[in-house]
Amino acid sequence: MKFFYNLDPKIAVVATRGANAFIQFLLIIFYGMYLSASDFGQLSILMIFIGLSYGLLDLGVNNTIITKKISKNQYGSMQAINLLIAITIGIFFYICSFFKIGFSSFGDEFYDSLAYFSPLLIIYSFTIVPYARLHKVLKLKQLALVDFIPVLSMLMTVPILLRYELGIFTLFISVTIQVSLRFMMLKFFYGKIIRLNMKTKIPLITLSRQYISNLTVYLTSKLDQLIVAAFTSPSTLGLYSFLKQILNYPISLLIAIYTQITFPFFSKHRKQSKKIKILLNRSFLVLILIITLYFIFLVSLPNNFMNSYISLWDLKTTLALLIMTLSISRICFECFATMSIAVGYIKQQLRINLLYLLLVFIFGICIPFFGLEMYLLMLSLSAIFISVFIYTSTFTRLEKDRLSI
Repeated sequence: MKFFYNLDPKIAVVATRGANAFIQFLLIIFYGMYLSASDFGQLSILMIFIGLSYGLLDLGVNNTIITKKISKNQYGSMQAINLLIAITIGIFFYICSFFKIGFSSFGDEFYDSLAYFSPLLIIYSFTIVPYARLHKVLKLKQLALVDFIPVLSMLMTVPILLRYELGIFTLFISVTIQVSLRFMMLKFFYGKIIRLNMKTKIPLITLSRQYISNLTVYLTSKLDQLIVAAFTSPSTLGLYSFLKQILNYPISLLIAIYTQITFPFFSKHRKQSKKIKILLNRSFLVLILIITLYFIFLVSLPNNFMNSYISLWDLKTTLALLIMTLSISRICFECFATMSIAVGYIKQQLRINLLYLLLVFIFGICIPFFGLEMYLLMLSLSAIFISVFIYTSTFTRLEKDRLSI
């Protein structure tokens, strides 16, 4: 522990996030070993629901706290709103579970799992504000531990629960334990966690902009799985989701590292476009290099050997190649989108994100006619073209703003 505290904060973040990436990779392997393609498809939708709920709960609080001056009383009001949203979402999923609303081809285990959202979301709602406050003051070492230790717990709980044949229920049990540990870690570093207060006004307009922007960013990376679920069988969804999660989990964590380190810098130096461009370009090249090496490593693994243990494993297909292409285009999109939001162009990025979501939906409707592979190709090309537009338009505006001062 003494060695950890002597580390540079940025190195600590990278090290723990890298460990998280490896753990998440192992967890997907465990799920792939124990679950059928159909069950894995249903599991992937539950994962999306959890991630979407986290986005809804955040309400733009994290970015708002980092970029704006917020009073202590306002922190309490934000946390109270987080809690109310958590309860509302929990009730919604319980109703869906009771009446089996949603995917008609999914089994009872999927709908039974929806009933257990409330405890998970309520605990998570209490962690949003203290986590953002630690991020604001750049206590990166503490944040690294808060992120790592709860995720490490899943490396113990998931294999044990799968061995006891709990199936997709494993997800909710392990994630609830993870979030509980996150709560306790934040309490250790932050002190008093729960500071509810409904009497103080909060910047609702700013929160709303950040909220919608964050939500659309999340959906840009997950809506494709919901589209595939709507137009294909659970087995096809399971194969697609397994390949995407194996290839994308490091990307999610790398983007999280990138955001955690660069977002405060971009926000602070928004009037110095050269500094922003240098950090952005260097960070982007590093991310591309890392993910390319990761893809090469996965493809080099003996396919027949891996497939003998994990029936869903097949990375030497056209589908896998297209998912890799989509993953790289996602790095482009999210890197540039994060920079655009950090420098204050939230409205512009919101419009761009909504446009991309519309394209995802339109292309998705065409899956029954053109197939899944053409759908992925069109998404990749769209994301790359939009990323180029974000980059050029943002720096053009930054330069104009600088000259107008």
